[in-house]
Amino acid sequence: MPPVVSAAAVARDCALMFGAVTAVIQITVLVTRIIYVGVDLLHGFAFRGTDYGFGAAGLWNLILLFAAGAVGVCSTWDRRLWTCLFWCAAALLLWMSLLSPPYEATARGLQRSGATVVAMVSLAGLLAAATLLRRQFAERPDGADNAGETVRPSAEPWPGFRASVAAVALSVGLLVTYHLASPTTLSRSDDRIVALATAVSAGLAGFSCFLLASRTYRGYLIDAGMGMSSLCLAALATLAVPNHPRDLGERYPILLNAMIVGLTIASGGWTRLAIVWKASEGRVRGFAAGARLVFHAKRFAFLSGALALVLAALMAVWPRLPFIAAADDSFGRMAGGLAANLALLLVLLASARRLHWMPLQMAAIMAVVSTAGFVMVRLIPFLRSTH
Repeated sequence: MPPVVSAAAVARDCALMFGAVTAVIQITVLVTRIIYVGVDLLHGFAFRGTDYGFGAAGLWNLILLFAAGAVGVCSTWDRRLWTCLFWCAAALLLWMSLLSPPYEATARGLQRSGATVVAMVSLAGLLAAATLLRRQFAERPDGADNAGETVRPSAEPWPGFRASVAAVALSVGLLVTYHLASPTTLSRSDDRIVALATAVSAGLAGFSCFLLASRTYRGYLIDAGMGMSSLCLAALATLAVPNHPRDLGERYPILLNAMIVGLTIASGGWTRLAIVWKASEGRVRGFAAGARLVFHAKRFAFLSGALALVLAALMAVWPRLPFIAAADDSFGRMAGGLAANLALLLVLLASARRLHWMPLQMAAIMAVVSTAGFVMVRLIPFLRSTH
């Protein structure tokens, strides 16, 4: 007797095939749009290229694809479809945010729009919402699958979800880094609104990674959570920067100074946590494999300090760059920059002394060089004028 093929199996295979084809086409168009937007942001103007099919009509395809996935979840209760729904929601939010051009015309010329800000905030919100929903799903009592059999709670209720969250968190991290390195000024709004949105996005992404890693140890999620937390502190520090001066040549050193302070706090915080966790013999409440967190905390104490050192080196040579006309040698700037460098030096020295780790000791030596360079570069014009 030939095997009997059920109508449900045929319908399931057809739905999978048509859904996969639709997803591939939409993702290809979306990636093309992301590349175009990246080129526009890199060149500083809107590039009029060929039409590649990106428009509002694509939203309906993604909405229908998401609805089909939701129907599949409700009818089959296949756990893998939850991860597919997560990626479909991420594509839908990105598509919606990138419908507006990266630049908009104003009275003063072309100005960056809020497209990248909306993409950053929406993806971070999706991470938080999805991880909270997944946590509720994981804590559900034993239920029944589509065949009526009792299923046991699984350590991985949504297969592939953790890696997907890490990938989207990396995308949020890239957007956060971009907005820290190149501040976006929205028309008729305070600059600190974007800084606050950047800090909230980094905080939500870090919270999502920590929440997923709290039950089952995943090193990449711990790294992502700690990295996003450090960026969140750097973004929060920029909230103290006033809206003036408007010239970026004068404004950038102030922003760099604020980010150095935020990353210095992050470096000191990770050092403190590494000491506390080591003293408690790795017993960290709410985290599986807590002993391994000491290694991650030590590493991010160094990485946060190293990133602060890179910014300090850039701030030190800022007046000597050929395309910068600002001297950056006022008393307030000298005092603020020297205070940030000294704070970084003290934190790195304390971290190297308490953790006894060679990379931190080398970073402390580099902080001494950076502090001396900051002072010498700004004193050179005064030394020349005395001769």
